[in-house]
Amino acid sequence: FIIPKIVKPMLKIIALEEKCNINVSDKYVSIEGKDKLIFRTIEGNYPDAHSVIPDTANAIHIVTIETEVLRAAIARLSLVAENNYVKFFFAPKGDVLSLEAKNIDKSKFGEEFIEQVTIESKVDEDCSFGLSPMKLLQLMQNFTFSEVNLFFFDSGKPIIFKPANVNHDDSTFLLMPMMMS
Repeated sequence: FIIPKIVKPMLKIIALEEKCNINVSDKYVSIEGKDKLIFRTIEGNYPDAHSVIPDTANAIHIVTIETEVLRAAIARLSLVAENNYVKFFFAPKGDVLSLEAKNIDKSKFGEEFIEQVTIESKVDEDCSFGLSPMKLLQLMQNFTFSEVNLFFFDSGKPIIFKPANVNHDDSTFLLMPMMMS
């Protein structure tokens, strides 16, 4: 089952309490501590997560970067992303990660904006992936770690984001790349 997104902030409040009881039935979950929260689960057939999330051992490129450096670069480039005509290209090369926002709207004369950030991992070959800047910024709102590993696969597979410090947590975030022409 899936827990509705709106419940997440409430779960954080209840999780701060020392003890809470969790009861799960076919259609409902209740969490009881000082307060009681009852919500309906989202029903449906969901794919096996292991078949959707690629194994990081099969990554073509692995890049380590400071989370705030990446977030700031994406935020700056997203300023030109007021419409759907802007694509982002992650092109790791050597010890630099280039992020390019290309506006392909002809009325804007094909404007191109580039941010380059230093990465810790060395990458020998170029590879490009298009990502939605708004979706990437939304994803990064959930990052609570200072450095992030980016795992790049073939263009048809998601890019995986994990904390660089394995002692931090075992969170896995993924974002599907956009089709580029």
